[in-house]
Amino acid sequence: MEFKYKFNTMLIPIIIAILIFSISGCDETVEKAKESSVTKTGGYDNAESSVGRFTINNTTFEVPRKYIPFNANQENGNVGAINLRYFLPNFISESDRNSDDRQEYLRNVVHVLVKECDGVKCKEISYINFKNTIKLRGDIDSGCLQGEETKLEGTNLKSYIINSTNSRKSEREIFIYGDQCNPEFYLVCGTNNSEKYPSCKRWFHYRDNILINYIFRKIHLKNYLAIENSLISKLDEYASDNME
Repeated sequence: MEFKYKFNTMLIPIIIAILIFSISGCDETVEKAKESSVTKTGGYDNAESSVGRFTINNTTFEVPRKYIPFNANQENGNVGAINLRYFLPNFISESDRNSDDRQEYLRNVVHVLVKECDGVKCKEISYINFKNTIKLRGDIDSGCLQGEETKLEGTNLKSYIINSTNSRKSEREIFIYGDQCNPEFYLVCGTNNSEKYPSCKRWFHYRDNILINYIFRKIHLKNYLAIENSLISKLDEYASDNME
């Protein structure tokens, strides 16, 4: 028994050394895990705190990734387009919403596409799209809105219904400001006949060779000016020129 006692006593320093080494190794592993976690938090894996840097033509957009809905891990650099998503009324991100209500989500979401375009066509795209919409949806060769005109209460917009096939699904309502052949501003919207929850969409030239397309629910139509101004303000906040 005395021999066993001495033998166990001799093992104690070895056991202590093994434990110290093991604890040290665990600490190192934890530190590496923390470091890895910090790297991910500051990188693409955490859209809440990460900012994407995307260049379209000569404009770089520094966009919080929480506003990028489909590919928050999209790599930085030169891109052809950026998809963004906001929620009305304050243009917040999905993560900043305080509701899981699906219907509220669909009512208030704004989908935005920031896209490169070709020089000359870019500045004329709003006019070209207007003419094409009228010809396609309204079957009007002149490219000018015709028919009954309706004023949108509380705004300076007037609207026309176009429908080339007399099918309810193809019916569209175009809201314009200005001339009915070449309006200063226009929106193309669905109707209660063509869509269960009608939406409105708009294309416009933003800057340089960059186009903006955005879509929102028609129930917010009376706030169209505030929506567009808020969107432009957001883009201006993100954008910086790279002209030498």
